[in-house]
Amino acid sequence: MTDPAVAGLRVLWGLAVGAILGIYYDFLRPLRRRCNTPADVIFSLAALYGWIWYSFRICEGDIRMGGTFSLGIGMLLWLCTGSFVCKKVFYWFWLVIFQILSVLSLPFRKTFKIFRLFLKKVFAYGKKRGYNKKSNRNPSQTSGGVYYE
Repeated sequence: MTDPAVAGLRVLWGLAVGAILGIYYDFLRPLRRRCNTPADVIFSLAALYGWIWYSFRICEGDIRMGGTFSLGIGMLLWLCTGSFVCKKVFYWFWLVIFQILSVLSLPFRKTFKIFRLFLKKVFAYGKKRGYNKKSNRNPSQTSGGVYYE
């Protein structure tokens, strides 16, 4: 049986680790609009790492459901209390990062656009020209065609 003081300390650590995971979720939340799957994978790996670290470092391998629930409760407490302030800060942080990346990638986008237009001109002969839409009709609907049933 675990000492109640040790169990209480483990629950407090679980709440703290859960709150850290909540902060990390808020940090990745603005990314979900642009790249949903990578943000979810990154958060899932971080949550798995947090759970393993909590289970084996804090609880010393004594894995119990109460500790796992304390991680979730800590995250929910963060999302219900302090999340609304940090969400805006992280949103503006990612907005600035994406603006910087947009400015830095401008020469590459211009070059790619010129290259794409060049390839479109060079390989324009590969398109079908003068496609006859009437060729898909039933032979009895065309003039001079014989239709057998």
